Amino acid sequence: MRIAAVGDLHCHEGGAEVFRYALADINTRADVLVLCGDLTYRGRIAEIEAVIEELAEVMVPVIAVLGNHAYHEKNQRRFHDLLEDAGIQVLDGESTVLDIRGHSVGFTGTKGFAGGFGRRALTDFGEDLWRRFFKAARHEGEKIRHGLAQLDSELKIVVLHYAPVTDTLTGEDPQIYPFLGGSELGAAIDDGGADLALHGHAHFGREAGFTPGGVPVRNVSHSLVNQAYRLFEVDWPRK
Repeated sequence: MRIAAVGDLHCHEGGAEVFRYALADINTRADVLVLCGDLTYRGRIAEIEAVIEELAEVMVPVIAVLGNHAYHEKNQRRFHDLLEDAGIQVLDGESTVLDIRGHSVGFTGTKGFAGGFGRRALTDFGEDLWRRFFKAARHEGEKIRHGLAQLDSELKIVVLHYAPVTDTLTGEDPQIYPFLGGSELGAAIDDGGADLALHGHAHFGREAGFTPGGVPVRNVSHSLVNQAYRLFEVDWPRK
């Protein structure tokens, strides 16, 4: 299976045609396009409309999650609806299964959240504001667990915006790691038995990493892959 994936397009209003030309070959090169959040720059309606125009000629299935930029002007619900109306499936804890050449490929996804990693991760302790922050991170992890549990497919792929591991953050300033993702996401990926996880958000990170349980994680932030999308060829599990 050929997965085209990219995140962090940060499209501006009036910027149509830039990305469309770069996607001209995607219908023959890929079986599915995965968008890992931050499709817009300021979270404006005109920007998401520009994104939809850019994707107008993509005929393969498109699966997306929102990123933190979609929330800046509180338009996230409208973004979701506009993308869905355009035939783009937006995941926020839901799951979907595609039939690709007689094989079943399951996707689940969510934006994710921050919180930090390992022994330095935020815990459910202290002031109410910090505890709410922790619970938001935990809730995003539970969405992944729930979504993976709903899948009965040969392959299970998790789509995120925030990073589930530190491996793919290498290159970013370590002081901002806690704001780029969290261990709650990585633990959920392992608990649910995923085969692959894709994310963005870490513009200056590293492309490849693994969860503690050995699940491959790939950072597809646009500035990192430095092209319209990264193409992955994923083998079907041996029966």
